Amino acid sequence: MKSTYLDNYFYQNPNTFNAVRKPINTALQVDVLVEPAQQVNSNFQIMSEKNGSEFLLDQVNGMGRINWNGQVDIHTAKKLLRTAFDAISFHNCTKLILDHSQLIVFDTEARVWVKELISYKAESVNDKLVKMASISPKSSIGSMFSNFAGEILKDELPHLTMKRFDNLEDALYWLG
Repeated sequence: MKSTYLDNYFYQNPNTFNAVRKPINTALQVDVLVEPAQQVNSNFQIMSEKNGSEFLLDQVNGMGRINWNGQVDIHTAKKLLRTAFDAISFHNCTKLILDHSQLIVFDTEARVWVKELISYKAESVNDKLVKMASISPKSSIGSMFSNFAGEILKDELPHLTMKRFDNLEDALYWLG
C-alpha cells in the first residue's frame, strides 16, 4: 500500500481526528486539512454599553473586554473606560482585550481624554493588570488609534505584557 503525506500526517499528529477536511476548490478537487480552533471558555457579561461599543467582564477568568465599534466619541470613551478601570481595580480583572476590529474612528477629543485618563489611572492599576491583547482594526484610521493607545499603555504601564492579534479567538487563547 502506498503511503501519502496525509496518511503520515494522521499517524504523527494526536489531534488528527479533530481535524476537518475542507474543500478549497471543488472544481479541481483540492482539499486542505484545517485544524480546529483552540476553544477557550469565557463568561463575558456586558457591564456597560454606549453607541454600539461595550465593556464586557468575565469575572471567572479575571478578564475584561472593550469592543470599540464604529465612531467613538468622548462620551462613549468615558463611559466604557471608567467601567473598565473600575473592573480592574475592584473585580480582580488582570487581563484585558481591546477589540478594535470594528472601530472606524476615535474622535480627537476622546483621544486626548484617553491619554489623560491612562496617565492618571496608571499607578492604581499598575500592579493589577498583567496581560493585554489588542485586536487589530480593519480601517486605517482605526489603526492609528490602536497604535496611539498601544504607545500610551507601553509608556505608562511598562511591565504590561501586550500582544496584537487579528481575531478574538487567538487573543482569548493567548490570555488563557
